[in-house]
Amino acid sequence: MMIREMIKNELDRQGLSNYRISEMSGVRADLIGRFLRGESNLRGDNIDKIFRALKIAPVSVCFIEALLKLAQSAEQARCLGDRTVFIRRLGEIDILNKGIEVLKTYII
Repeated sequence: MMIREMIKNELDRQGLSNYRISEMSGVRADLIGRFLRGESNLRGDNIDKIFRALKIAPVSVCFIEALLKLAQSAEQARCLGDRTVFIRRLGEIDILNKGIEVLKTYII
């Protein structure tokens, strides 16, 4: 599960709107909306604020930041045509996603 899906699921579970989580986290509602629609990304500090407001374990934010860096690296490799690095990054992303799922079962 990716960050976007994790936040969407938690918003649904808690019955919160983008506007309400914006008030709780201090992250602008329009940024949250664009992120959840897949139109843009959020900086790590904004994701951290949203996670804290949703009471998602802060320790998982380290995994999230690592995922973001790997995704950026994978995209760069894809653009440069470096298939080997691209495939390696996708494998690393998959491993981190599994780690997040394990964390959720113990912490969230």
